[in-house]
Formats: sequence, structure tokens, C-alpha cells
Amino acid sequence: MRDRQTGTWGPVVDDKTYKLFVLSFNATGGDGYKTLAAVPAARRLDIGVLDSDVFFTYITKQQRDAATNLPTLQRLPVELYSTKSFIDVKK
Repeated sequence: MRDRQTGTWGPVVDDKTYKLFVLSFNATGGDGYKTLAAVPAARRLDIGVLDSDVFFTYITKQQRDAATNLPTLQRLPVELYSTKSFIDVKK
């Protein structure tokens, strides 16, 4: 988990409560997130914003290519990546 105030990453603590912001697709079980789909409605908050609108807003705020005037996406800084490493156990 990334601490918003300090910007540091740490392990998930079993006895701590976390608030998540997830796309509605995932919140309803998409991509295999069945645990999120099981969260009772009383513990959810739908902010009423479409995923596509959030993405569109993000894209329109990006720098534009001088030749095409199309937005260009930049990689996030590595320190913002939640997955630091991956080991493929199927190999």
C-alpha cells in the first residue's frame, strides 16, 4: 500500500481498514475481482462518474504532439508503480 501522506510503500496490514478507489467494472467483479463484488452495498460509494469520463479527462490534460496535436502519454515514475516485481510461477 502506498501512504498518500508520506509517499512510501509498505505491506498490507491485516488488522487495518483500507479505503479503495476502483473502477466500477472491477468493483462489480470484473477481471476476476470477486471479493470486491461481495462487498455489501452499504459499504460502497458510487461517485457517479463514468470510468470513460475519467480516462477522457486524463487524456485531454496530457501534452500534445506538435506535429499531430494528439495527446502523448508518458510513463508514470517508477516510484508510483504498485507492483515492484513479479515472479512467474508457471515457468
